Amino acid sequence: MALDDNHNLLLGTDNGLYCYDGDRNRVEHSLHDSRNSASLINNIVWSVFADKNGNIWMGTDNGISLARFNRSLQPVPIASITGVGDGNRFYSIFKDSRHNFWLGGTNGLIMANSVANQSGEALWYKMGDAKYPISHNRIRYIYEDPDQNLWIATDGSINRYDYQKKQFVHYSIVDSSKTFNSNWSYYMFQDSRGKLWVATCLGGIFVVDKKKLMNSPGTYMAEKNYSTKNGLSGNFVNQIVEDNMGKVWVHLYNNGINKIDPRSGKIERIEIGPKGNRQNPNYIIRDSDGFMWLGTTNGLTRINPIDNRSEFIRFDTYGQNEVMALHEVEGDIWVSTVDGILAVNKKSFRIRRLNIPNKSYSCLYYDRENKKVYLGGVDQIMILDNNVLKESSAFSHVVLTGLYINNKLLAADIQPAKQSIRYLSDLALDYQENNLTFEFSDLNYSDEGAAKFAYRLKGLDKDWSVLKQNVNRITFSNLPYGGYTLEISKLDESGKPAPGGKEFNFTISPPWHLSIWAKLLYVAAAMSLLLWTANFFRVKHNLRIERIEKEKTVELTNLKLDFFTNVSHEFKTPLSMIIAPVSKLLSETKDISKKRQLETIQRNALKLNSLIRQVLDFNRNEGNLSPNLVLAKMEFVEFARSIFSMFQEDVKEKNIDFSFSSNQQQLYLMVDTLKMEALLSNLLSNACKFTPDGGQVSMRLNYNTTNQTLAIMVSDTGIGVPANETGYIFERYYQSSKTARRKEGSGIGLYIVKKYAEQHGGTVSVQSEENQGTTFTVSLPGLGDAMENIPAQTNAESGKEDEPEILIVEDEPEIAEFILNLLSEKYRCKVAENGKIGLELAEKVHPKLIISDIMMPVMNGLEMVKRLKKNTQTAVIPIVLLTAKDDRDTELESLTLHVEAFVSKPFDPQLLFSRVEQVIASQQQMQEKLRLEAITTPKKEEVVSSDEKFLSEIIEIIEQKLSDSDLNVNALSTVSGISSKQIYRKVKQLTGMAPVEFIRSVRLKKAAMLLSQKKFTVAEVMYMVGFSSHSYFSKCFQAEFGKTPKEYVE
Repeated sequence: MALDDNHNLLLGTDNGLYCYDGDRNRVEHSLHDSRNSASLINNIVWSVFADKNGNIWMGTDNGISLARFNRSLQPVPIASITGVGDGNRFYSIFKDSRHNFWLGGTNGLIMANSVANQSGEALWYKMGDAKYPISHNRIRYIYEDPDQNLWIATDGSINRYDYQKKQFVHYSIVDSSKTFNSNWSYYMFQDSRGKLWVATCLGGIFVVDKKKLMNSPGTYMAEKNYSTKNGLSGNFVNQIVEDNMGKVWVHLYNNGINKIDPRSGKIERIEIGPKGNRQNPNYIIRDSDGFMWLGTTNGLTRINPIDNRSEFIRFDTYGQNEVMALHEVEGDIWVSTVDGILAVNKKSFRIRRLNIPNKSYSCLYYDRENKKVYLGGVDQIMILDNNVLKESSAFSHVVLTGLYINNKLLAADIQPAKQSIRYLSDLALDYQENNLTFEFSDLNYSDEGAAKFAYRLKGLDKDWSVLKQNVNRITFSNLPYGGYTLEISKLDESGKPAPGGKEFNFTISPPWHLSIWAKLLYVAAAMSLLLWTANFFRVKHNLRIERIEKEKTVELTNLKLDFFTNVSHEFKTPLSMIIAPVSKLLSETKDISKKRQLETIQRNALKLNSLIRQVLDFNRNEGNLSPNLVLAKMEFVEFARSIFSMFQEDVKEKNIDFSFSSNQQQLYLMVDTLKMEALLSNLLSNACKFTPDGGQVSMRLNYNTTNQTLAIMVSDTGIGVPANETGYIFERYYQSSKTARRKEGSGIGLYIVKKYAEQHGGTVSVQSEENQGTTFTVSLPGLGDAMENIPAQTNAESGKEDEPEILIVEDEPEIAEFILNLLSEKYRCKVAENGKIGLELAEKVHPKLIISDIMMPVMNGLEMVKRLKKNTQTAVIPIVLLTAKDDRDTELESLTLHVEAFVSKPFDPQLLFSRVEQVIASQQQMQEKLRLEAITTPKKEEVVSSDEKFLSEIIEIIEQKLSDSDLNVNALSTVSGISSKQIYRKVKQLTGMAPVEFIRSVRLKKAAMLLSQKKFTVAEVMYMVGFSSHSYFSKCFQAEFGKTPKEYVE
């Protein structure tokens, strides 16, 4: 129980709140209403308290309800007017001469006898309502003419209210050409001559005789229509207002303002704002003094209609001030913006901000009789006393209520001052405590009294920042060290920060490396640097002498290395004279024991030749092992497998078990082909060299999809490396103690492996156990951008469609491009980068000639030729081999494969061009000769036996019925007219197969032919040849051809 400021007795009960007015002897009962968010939150009231400001606080079963004491501000929810839960956003409010209130919006029109007292009858006119219908629910404007007729403009034309029938009369207006109509009416008024003006969307302005319109039974033709046809700036008209001189001001949507002289029909355009910054107004009214007021973006414009002189009033308040509605209230122009309500004095242009709930109000109406202002919003009418501007609200100070440091609340018992943040004025913080959140309040807890706050952090901000209403939290992140002052202030009635706000000082200390002690240390370090500089010049002479001595040592080393290289080069000539005769003797000697001795000589000579070549290559590349990489895209798995297979063939006599594996079928990446080949060859050469007979050598490729790294592991079961030597084996010229005695190797192979791996951005490591084996792991990181799941295709080609086509297979891009340019004038050329791609292109395009290198990655030229010659479709294609490997064995092998020509590198371009022309001309002559022989040779008369004729008829029937899965011997008998027994006997006699087996054989051969065309899927072919089970089809196909249909297609 409590007393309010009006001395009314308040009683909280289990059935709501009772208010007893002793002077009037009247009791008001307040209960919870689910339709009204401003009603009592719960009907069970435990306590009632009246504070010093007259606000009533009520504790209920569901929390606290607050009734703010404010005689000038009264919110009225729509439910209290209509008694129903339907909503409406109001765009027009009007009180007619009969004292009825009309509330129009997006959901029809409400007529009520009273709004403030919430009593009396309320009628709701809606589109389609059986009792109270209206032409459209969207009400744009409500107007009462001088004859007290009430009109409304809607999105369904205009309506007039019949007070006797309590119904609306609908009118539809068109122009004389019937091009424009009055649908979507936005505004209307009656001029001084008694004419009714109607503003529409897309129809311009209609001027009609009101009396004739009211007596017209159907569509009425307007006496006048203003549109773009007769000078109006646009047909979308928002408002029309008549000034004191009888001229009509037209507010057009996004087209500014026009002024119409009804007497002459002249239309004048009124420019708003300075040149270069013209503005489109949002609203227009005429005040009691005859001035026209236009609401624009962030301001008002007042225009004198006599001379069109304008004055602009800028809203300097903080926030958004897009004008939504204007209305004259006594000596002020009230402005409804998206950020609140402003009042502008007509004479002084003083701007004041009304402290009302921060909601959007789309229309205003001033009741001069009751001195009340009505604001229309969403599902609510706000009623204000016109003296609300004269009331001065008591100033309440801003206090800090909380401080969060790095998201942790600052408690009074842990901070140095041992005080609540509310009573602190300054605070010292560590440099890591630089994420701060301040909470504050003016201790006003109602929506009606909620103020807007602005803040500024001195030391960081120059301008004030405005917070949204009901927001009382400010956050600063990653503040640099230094001193700050936080200012928090409420916005006054002019919309500016009020003086006397809250100030809070705090300091963030610098980190240790920026403290005074650290700075002293920096000074000491600088002095030490000066001393060091002096010492530097003292020892500079000594360093220069050491550098000269080092250069002389390097020069001497290079001379020794050059001498060693020259001597090694001279070894090649006598070594060649050893290898050549031995190779000749090997081919001529038949004696097995002598042949073995010659093979031993040849093997060691070749090994010696390899060592000499390695020394020469190392000396040539030793100076530039780091920077030079010639990257090319290649399929790495096949590349590694081909190198691995080469070593497997070379050491067959040692009976070593070779094993190759990869967790990916294909890996396409960018590497230097030659250097990667040297890297793998050195690892495999060492593995084979130091693995005894019967041992094991393996290569594993493991691609890690998570970190996109490729690990190349080469393992053997050889002699291993002592544990104390694993850190030195990658040094140049180093040889293990276990191999040095055997005089095998030069000690530079693993050095090259390490350098080449590092060039590719990788590493190499070793794991070895003496006499058990060794595993070298090369890790190549960062290959993700180069990895793909499809092979790289070569697109280089040239020439015209009617020229002979030549396929160039060459892994060196420069040589391939040179040959392409050489032949492109006369031939069409395609280029493949290795033997595998060349084989695929040859089988696809069937060129007239193939020019191929021999030494290539993935698949070499000789292997490609072998596969081409095995294929009947590509076996006749002539081939020219181009290679630097011009030894006799290679030439003999190419001749064995029936290669048409063999050209050594470097080659004469004219010689190559002539050889190509010769081979193609020879091929064409051969084809011409065969055609002539075929024409001149008499054809033999074919004699067809009865058995052949029978079998042909059976096959023809089977092919015609091939897709029929029910085709059997009985079906053959029915179609052919031959008995089933005779068919069985004859088919068995002629083919050795039963008819069922013969039918299946024909089906499978047809399926193989269709699959080879690669035009149909396996499932489509299966049904085309009469199989209905996929597993049975696959089983039969594999039994017939030795592979599954899918494998056959691939």
